Amino acid sequence: PIRVVDGLPGAGVLQVTNGSMAGGPVTLQQAYTEAGLFRFRIDDGTRFSDSPIINMKPGSLASLSLALPASLEAGTTAQIQVTLLDGFSNPIPNLPTILSLDNSALGTLLNPSGLSNAFGLLNVDFQASAGGSGPGTFIARSGSFSASQGFRLLGPPVTSLSFSGYGQSTGKGSALKTGDLVTINAAYEAGMA
Repeated sequence: PIRVVDGLPGAGVLQVTNGSMAGGPVTLQQAYTEAGLFRFRIDDGTRFSDSPIINMKPGSLASLSLALPASLEAGTTAQIQVTLLDGFSNPIPNLPTILSLDNSALGTLLNPSGLSNAFGLLNVDFQASAGGSGPGTFIARSGSFSASQGFRLLGPPVTSLSFSGYGQSTGKGSALKTGDLVTINAAYEAGMA
């Protein structure tokens, strides 16, 4: 039988798991579902022979996805993560990727393009506009693949607090006294209830 030597890496699926040899050279068409280093072992129950270590590269891009923070707020910086995977969910390193924003009034992508790292990730910083708010979409592209993720940028706070009444002098301003009215003018962005 032919099998992968334990631990190198051992978690993938081998296309051919056994075969028969009738003498002479044998050629096997082989596939393995996990990128990384591994080798084959051929044994007849008594003797064995290991292949040299083989570096299996990830396959072609099959999945492109975006991850955003739960909320994006005006005037803050957030990290947007793009993930690139092959058909067996192996990360694809060194793949050129570009991230764009459909509405530049919402903010700026500080490093919008680059190569995916060893884990198939590209991290892009987003600086949200200080006074911006509303819906937007991030779009990631790599080769012929693209993915988009919608978001809503929360605007700056618009709630105000005011006091009415006579108050009491404290030497540093006024303090409220029993019976003074406190007014909170709560307001929020349109569409945010």
